[in-house]
Amino acid sequence: MLCECGHYRVALNTEVPDFWQQYWTTAQRCAPQLRMRKPGPNGPRPGSIKFHPLGLPSGVSIYHKLTYDSVDLQFDYFGYRLEELDRIYGVHLGRHESIVKVGRSGAIRVPVPNVNPKLPFEPQQQSVLASIYTAQERLKWLKDLLWFGIVNHPGHRVT
Repeated sequence: MLCECGHYRVALNTEVPDFWQQYWTTAQRCAPQLRMRKPGPNGPRPGSIKFHPLGLPSGVSIYHKLTYDSVDLQFDYFGYRLEELDRIYGVHLGRHESIVKVGRSGAIRVPVPNVNPKLPFEPQQQSVLASIYTAQERLKWLKDLLWFGIVNHPGHRVT
């Protein structure tokens, strides 16, 4: 697309980079309940992909953090309350999961295989799938804990 402004002509890139398009297509096909938003011309925010599933408590998000090779179940404003996050969820964590500070937030971090959006998608497809399935599993894990009353997350009510 060409935009003309006075003496300047600027070519705007309106195509979604192939990697992100294939990642989104894979997420839609394999885990539509994660509700990944279709990437714009620049792809998602560098370093992370946010999923938008229904049914999470307010202030809780799921990210694929590419820079950390992890899927994070992130809890807003728990960055200085990691002990509380550990008290609520710690006993339910798997062997390789950890609770970490992410800025003002706290997160339950699960390691996943490395994915590099600057490299071709095809050789990384299995790593992408592993990350998407991990995010899907974390969503189910949290919903089950909340639904069955196994944990009581502040501000969450079972409907």
